[in-house]
Amino acid sequence: MGKISDINYNDYNRKDRSVAIISFTEAGAKLARKIEGTLVKLHMKVSVEEKPFTCTLTEWTNRAFCEADALCFIGATGIAVRSIAPFLESKYVDPAVIVLDDMGKYCISLLSGHVGGANQLTEQIAQITGAIPVITTATDNHGYFAIDSFAREKNLTCIPTKGCKEIAAAFLEGKVIEIASDFRITGELPRQMKIKTKQASSSPKIVFTLYPKQEPDTLYLIPHIITVGIGCKKGTACEQIEDVVQQSLRMHEMQLQSIQQIASIDVKKEEAGLMEFTQKYKLPLVTYSAAELRKVEGSFAHSDFVEQTVGVDNVCERAAVLGSRNGTLIQRKTSFQGVTIALAMADWSVDFA
Repeated sequence: MGKISDINYNDYNRKDRSVAIISFTEAGAKLARKIEGTLVKLHMKVSVEEKPFTCTLTEWTNRAFCEADALCFIGATGIAVRSIAPFLESKYVDPAVIVLDDMGKYCISLLSGHVGGANQLTEQIAQITGAIPVITTATDNHGYFAIDSFAREKNLTCIPTKGCKEIAAAFLEGKVIEIASDFRITGELPRQMKIKTKQASSSPKIVFTLYPKQEPDTLYLIPHIITVGIGCKKGTACEQIEDVVQQSLRMHEMQLQSIQQIASIDVKKEEAGLMEFTQKYKLPLVTYSAAELRKVEGSFAHSDFVEQTVGVDNVCERAAVLGSRNGTLIQRKTSFQGVTIALAMADWSVDFA
């Protein structure tokens, strides 16, 4: 199973996003503390660096780029630009960077406006401080639909990454884009989009699906709606679990990016191989008690041995359904290499409301 190479918005759509703030004056420090107080109430993790500094500016920026989802410089834009320059990689992995002057007049979205969420955070900080938000991305300023922002907000993965840029360019040229979806669509479609008809000869430019293909010039948006239920013996290696997950996804022609979480019974919450796998792919591991799993309604495979061992007749199917909020079981209990696995799909729609 390869690494996730396209945009994965799991990290950017969390409620517990981390924000690193640095200020250079006493006035800036007061603003930093004001911002911190509000963002913490919004369940964000906030760290504040102010004089006297505990490290150099270069060291702080390097650490923040590695550990934080967003950086906020309270000071001159030039300081921020020179500080982040050595660490820039690409719009798909760089954190959001915001600059606020120490009088709180202007709040600037400097880097990763859409994918990193800098535009949204700029608006939030501007509301907190009373600053004027400064956002320069063309789609926002022209009032066009921003597909990468939509993907971040709805927790979708984009394949290929360059597709977002091409769609944005098409919108700015005034083109209307045809879309298709394997899911129901709710809300009013943006004015730059229309549903592809069966009679149309061309391929849709945007497709909402769990099964991306290799069609050229098509942007696939994959929702993270699959819960993988897993049961395994004590001491099962990460490589075994990884191979089992890979086989299941291949059977259904799905991508790793479609997975929302891994689910199991609580006696497995510290299972080394399972933890290593979820950490490797940055997937949440949710576990449930035997009592919780027994309450799940439905028809599930039954094992006397499993029931005698952990107190419930089936782990993987029940955990998958419970994790998906009573979603559809699309793969029943399957055993590979001593690992049992089931897949459940949460109910989901493309919501333009």
